[in-house]
Amino acid sequence: MFRTQTVRSVVDELLKAPDAEHYGNGIKAALGLRTNVVYDILIRLTQEGYLTDIGLRPSAAGGSPRHVYIVKDAQRLREWINHP
Repeated sequence: MFRTQTVRSVVDELLKAPDAEHYGNGIKAALGLRTNVVYDILIRLTQEGYLTDIGLRPSAAGGSPRHVYIVKDAQRLREWINHP
């Protein structure tokens, strides 16, 4: 995966609270990105082993269930995003 500015922004957002559960909509709202952009990055980070998708949780607002992501290894993710 390329380390574009958008990918870096998503990773920075994840690393603000590396032990927290993350939702794509929360990242989308924090960064002002489109939904498909955020989820594409989250899915690729999961496929590459940086995140774990722990499954679906009901939406607090009663909408569609949401995927929940957690950072597997914050140090490894930091090293990858900061590698020249």
